[in-house]
Amino acid sequence: MSVVGPTLIYELDAGGSVRLGGSLAAGATLTNGNTYRERLRVPTRATGVDVRTKINVSGGTPTVQLVPQTADIHGPNLTVSSVTSGLTTATNITDDTEAIHSYTPSAEHFIDVVVDVTGASAAGTLTYCDVSIALQ
Repeated sequence: MSVVGPTLIYELDAGGSVRLGGSLAAGATLTNGNTYRERLRVPTRATGVDVRTKINVSGGTPTVQLVPQTADIHGPNLTVSSVTSGLTTATNITDDTEAIHSYTPSAEHFIDVVVDVTGASAAGTLTYCDVSIALQ
């Protein structure tokens, strides 16, 4: 299994929405056996993070998940240091159907959007991956 990304850190201190680029850019080819991720930097006053993903699935069942990170908050740290407790279950993505995955932060500063295509022949072409942050 190979991890692709994160390649960018999206600063979302003001809340709002963003369409991801980098390894999760629209039109990206997602190859079986890989996980693709991009990193969000969220303020401590974030009350919710939602990701909307759509994939033209060519095999298997890709998933999307938001995974908090324990990376250094004082710099542009791209190290993968996933938190392993308190995670919500990944959301399955079916062909050309929007999948929505939500996460309630617990004061994490970095959260990765992870699209996993490691399952049985999972693969496809990313149509879009949008993230929105709700603030207190």
